Amino acid sequence: MGFDIQTDTLPHAFMGVLGGITFLLYGLDKMTSSFKALAGGKLKFILAKLTTNRFSSLCTGAGVTAIVQSSAATTVMVVGFISAKLVTLPQSLAVILGADIGTTLTVQLIAFRLSQYALIFIILGFLIKAISKSESMWNIGRVFMAIGMVFFGIFMISESMVILQNLDYVQDTLSHISNPLTGIIVGFAITALMQSSAAALAIVIAIADQGLLSISGAFYLILGCNMGTCLTAIIASTKSNQDGQRAAAAHAFFKFSGAFFFLVTYAVFKDHFLLGIGALDSNGANADAVTPRQIAHMHTIFNITLAVLFLPFINPIAEALTKIIKTKKPKWRLQAKYLDTFLLDTPGLALNAIRIETSLMSNRIKRILKNSCQIVLDGEIDQLNKLRNEEKNVDALYKQIVYYMTQLSSQNLTRDESRQLIWLMNSVNRLEIISDLIGEELYQIGQKRQKKGHEFNKTARNHILKIADASYKAFKYSTKAVESFEVELARNAKPVDKAEFKRTLDRAHKYLTKRLISNVTVEINDYSIETDIIDKYQRIFFHCRKITKDSLKLIEERAGKKPKKNLEAEIVDEILDANI
Repeated sequence: MGFDIQTDTLPHAFMGVLGGITFLLYGLDKMTSSFKALAGGKLKFILAKLTTNRFSSLCTGAGVTAIVQSSAATTVMVVGFISAKLVTLPQSLAVILGADIGTTLTVQLIAFRLSQYALIFIILGFLIKAISKSESMWNIGRVFMAIGMVFFGIFMISESMVILQNLDYVQDTLSHISNPLTGIIVGFAITALMQSSAAALAIVIAIADQGLLSISGAFYLILGCNMGTCLTAIIASTKSNQDGQRAAAAHAFFKFSGAFFFLVTYAVFKDHFLLGIGALDSNGANADAVTPRQIAHMHTIFNITLAVLFLPFINPIAEALTKIIKTKKPKWRLQAKYLDTFLLDTPGLALNAIRIETSLMSNRIKRILKNSCQIVLDGEIDQLNKLRNEEKNVDALYKQIVYYMTQLSSQNLTRDESRQLIWLMNSVNRLEIISDLIGEELYQIGQKRQKKGHEFNKTARNHILKIADASYKAFKYSTKAVESFEVELARNAKPVDKAEFKRTLDRAHKYLTKRLISNVTVEINDYSIETDIIDKYQRIFFHCRKITKDSLKLIEERAGKKPKKNLEAEIVDEILDANI
C-alpha cells in the first residue's frame, strides 16, 4: 500500500517538483558520501592493484563505481593514480569506461517502483543510526536514509507532474523533446545544472512514469544526460594538471562520439530500434510510451556499447590526448607533482598526495643535511650555493603543500583524516624549519668561514661531525613515518638516544670552552663559529624529536589509546629538550 500527496493547485505542483528535486539531489549526495565512507581507503588499493590491463581496468572501474555510486569519485581516484605513476593513461581510460557502466546501477535501482517503501527506508536508516555504536553501522544507516530520500523525491516529482501535465506549455515542451536536437539539449542542460546524470535521469523516469514521454523523446534525453555528465569534469579539470585534463577530455570524447554513433544508428535503423526498446520491458508495449525500466536499460546499453566501441582503441586515444594536451612548464621553481585539485573531493587520496610530496620534501632535506657539515666546514662557495639553492626548492614545495592543505581543511573530513592532516601539517612546518637551518643559517656560517679563511681544529672538527651525524640519524628516524607511508613503521626505526646526544654535546662544549680559556685572544672567533654550527645541529635534532613525538602520538590516537605521559611529565620532557 502506498501513500499520496495532494497537489490540487499549480503552486503546490511546482513546489512538489522543486521539493522532489531537492530530496533527490540530497539523497544521491548522501548515498555517495556514505558509500565512500563505508569503503574507506580500501577502494584506492583495489584500483591500484587490479588495473594491470585494459580489461581488468574496465571491470575494476565498473565494480568500484557500483560500490561508491559516483563515476566522478572513481575518476578522481584514477587521476591521482596517473599522477602517482601507479597506472598508465590507457589503463585509466579503461577505468573511466568501466565507471560509466558502474554508475548505471543507480538508474537501474531508481527505475524500480519502490516509492511506497521510501518512508520505510528513511525510518529504518534513522533507527540504525540512532542505535549504532560503530561508524560503519552509522554509515549504513545513512545509506538507507539516502535511498529513502531518493525514492521519496522521485515520488514527489511524479505526483506533482499530474497537475503540470495539463498545462499547455508543459505539453508543448514535452512534445518537442521528440525532436533530436531539443531532446539532447534539454537532457544536457538538466544534467549540467544538477551535476549528476543519475539525478537528471531520475527526473526523466518520474516524467515517464506518468506516461508523458515517448520512446524517441526518452532516447534523446538519455543521450543529452550522458553528454551533460562530462561538463562537471571538464570545469574541474581546468584547475587540474595535464593528467586530469586528459582524463576529462577522454570522458567527453567517449560520451559525445558515442552519442553521435547512437544518433546515426537510430536514424538508419529506427524501426528495429523502437522494436528493440519496446521489448526491453514487457510492460512497456503501450504504443509509443516509454517505461522507467526501458529508460534504465537504454542508459545501461549506451554505456556498455561505449566500452565495446572504444576499449580496443584505448592506446591510440591516449597517445593522441598526450600530443594534444601537452605538459606545461611549471609555475614554481620546483613544481609539486601530486597535489591535484581533482583529489580534494576524496580526502583520503588528497592526504596520500600530501604525504608523497612531504616524503619528497624530506628526501631533499635529507640529502643536503647528510653533506651539510662537510660543506660548512670545508666547502667552496659553489658547494655552499648548492645548499642555498636546494633550500629554495624545498621552500617552493613547502608553499604548495601548505596551500593544498588549507584547501583540504575546508572539506568534510572524518576524525581520522583531520588527525592525519594536523600531523602532516606539523611535520611539514618542522621540515621547513630544518631546511632553513641548513640552507640559510648554516649557509651563512659557511660564507663567514670562507671570508675569514677560518680553519677548524681537528678535535673540534671531530666533535662537530659527531653532532651533525647524530642529527642526520635523528632526521632519518623521525621522517620514517612520512617516507614509508605507514605511521606505524616509525616504531621500527632505530632512534637516536637523547641522553647520548646530550653527552656528545657536553663533550664538545667542554672541549671548546677549555680551549677558549687557554687562549682567549686567539680562540674567540673560532669558538663563535664552532658553537654556532653546534647550535644549528642541536636545533635540527630538537625538531626531529618533535616530528617523532607527533608521529607516535598519532599512532596512539588512531589506536584509540590515551597519551602515556601526563602533563607534568610532558613539561619536564620539554625542559630537557630545551636544555640539550
